[in-house]
Amino acid sequence: MAGMSVKGDIRAEDLCFQAQQAAEKSLKALLSASGRSIPRTHDLVALLRDAARYYAIPEPVKDVVELNDYAVQTRYPGDYTPVTASEHADAVAEHVPIKQYR
Repeated sequence: MAGMSVKGDIRAEDLCFQAQQAAEKSLKALLSASGRSIPRTHDLVALLRDAARYYAIPEPVKDVVELNDYAVQTRYPGDYTPVTASEHADAVAEHVPIKQYR
């Protein structure tokens, strides 16, 4: 879903939120697989730091922290600058597909 095109009623901030959620859930899955407790946070920096205690995290994967801005602020309508289609493309395209690391 995060990689969909921005068109019609699809908002870039919603797609960026989905990209952040995919990264968050993936890091939480790693922690769960290691038998560790899963912190109640949306902070990708904290989750990545915790996962790095148990796994060797490839450098390109560490770039997911750039998605932190989309965790909460764009989830609900409010006082934020709308995400542009270009920002969405950067947020999704810059991250290496996880299948490379299986």
